[in-house]
Amino acid sequence: SNVDNALFGLLVVARVLVESVFIADPNSRRIRAAYKSNAKHMLDTLFELLFKLPAAAITSGNPPPQAKSHRTRSAAFNLLASYAREHKENFQHVAKKILRQMDHNTIRFNTSHWEYSWVENCKSSAGYVGLVNIGCICYMNSLLQQLHMVPEFRKQVLALECREKDKRESFLYQLQTIFGNLQQSSQLCFDPFGFVHAFKDYDGNPTDPRVQ
Repeated sequence: SNVDNALFGLLVVARVLVESVFIADPNSRRIRAAYKSNAKHMLDTLFELLFKLPAAAITSGNPPPQAKSHRTRSAAFNLLASYAREHKENFQHVAKKILRQMDHNTIRFNTSHWEYSWVENCKSSAGYVGLVNIGCICYMNSLLQQLHMVPEFRKQVLALECREKDKRESFLYQLQTIFGNLQQSSQLCFDPFGFVHAFKDYDGNPTDPRVQ
């Protein structure tokens, strides 16, 4: 994606700057003392790019970790190494954070008995986002995904103006939300609960996902 390409470029440029600024003489590898401090904030930012967990409430946009692709994550790790190389304070800070990252007793793993894998919660390498089957709605999900894959239909639906005040009850708004997330989300899948609620039967009752 454009976001990933931009992040990769920034990380590469940052590494070039760090290598040239932190190392005054490439032959002797002597470090300029003036640039030894004030790097912790940048190191913490890099760790967030690599390891920050997405919140369950985030359903669109670019959920963390921001460094998702292999090359971008490699660039972030290389920048960490450049900061830590031949710099005791930065090395100790990076080492401490890495050890904490590997410690299963930290707050990172307190919310679950299972280890978190960022890959399993990101959009597939094929570039498509799925829909969560919250019950007996596999046919509904299949139809929504097929309609979404018709470019002109998707374009026209997203272009419509929703004038209903109660968005929770709006069929159009919830359909647009589905299509928007299938098109733009960076997550593995989207929960269609809002659409299921807005899709009413002949008596005006929300769809019951427990009923086939």
